[in-house]
Amino acid sequence: MNEVTARKTTMPIVAHQGQLELLDARWELLNGRTVKFRLVEGVAHTGIHPFKQFTRKRGGRVGTRFQVSFAPANGEPMMMEAMLAGGGEPLAQGQWVKFWLDDEADHHPFAGYHGRTKDRPGDIFTAVFVEIDDDETPVDQVAQARLEKARHKQGLSNYAALLSHNPNFLRYLAEKVEVGGGLHSTEWWDQDDHIARFIRWKCEVGSRSELDSNAIAAATFHEEIRQPFRDWYGVSGDG
Repeated sequence: MNEVTARKTTMPIVAHQGQLELLDARWELLNGRTVKFRLVEGVAHTGIHPFKQFTRKRGGRVGTRFQVSFAPANGEPMMMEAMLAGGGEPLAQGQWVKFWLDDEADHHPFAGYHGRTKDRPGDIFTAVFVEIDDDETPVDQVAQARLEKARHKQGLSNYAALLSHNPNFLRYLAEKVEVGGGLHSTEWWDQDDHIARFIRWKCEVGSRSELDSNAIAAATFHEEIRQPFRDWYGVSGDG
C-alpha cells in the first residue's frame, strides 16, 4: 500500500502507522510486559514525534491506549492492546517509543524476535495504531485535531462550542455533575442546550463569546471545566 492509498483508507481513526525497529522487549515482575521501538518511518513524517500529542503512563496517570497491528517482515500480524509509556529523541538512531502491553497474555508477544544489539539491528515491524476511547471505541483523529485547531486558532469560545457537542464531554458531565437530587443523567445533558447553559453558568457569562475577552471567565473555564474534563478523560496537552 503506497502512502497516498494509506492516507485515504486509514483515516480518520489511524493515530499512526509506519515501520518500527525492535530495540528491547522485557517482562519484569514490577513493570510487566514492555516493548521499545525506534521509529523508522511513518506516513506523512514531519520530524515531529508522532506520539508527542498522546498521554504517557506516569505514576498514577494512565497512558493513551491503542489497538495495534504489528506485522513482522516474515510472519502473521499480531493484534494487541498497548499503552503509551514513553518516547523521545535521545537515540543516535532517531526517535523512540515505549509501550506497556496487555497483561492478559500468557507470554511476551515479542519473545523470539530480536532487539537491536551492538552487532545487529533489531527486527522490523510495520505497525498501525488506533487510539482507544474509554468506551473501547476508536477515537476519530480528524475530529480530535479539529477540536484542537478550534481552541488554538479560533478562540476559546469556539473550543467551548465544539466541546458542547463532544460526546465524551457529555459522558463526563453525566458521570460527574448532578442534575438534581443526586441524579446523573446522560439524557438530561443531551437536550435543550443544557451543556452550553452549564458552561455559561459556570463561567458567569451571558454568551460563550465572552470567553475570548473576559480573562476571569476564561480562567474559570480552564480551571472548572477544561482541566477537570482533561483529568477525567486522561488526554495530554490541552485536550
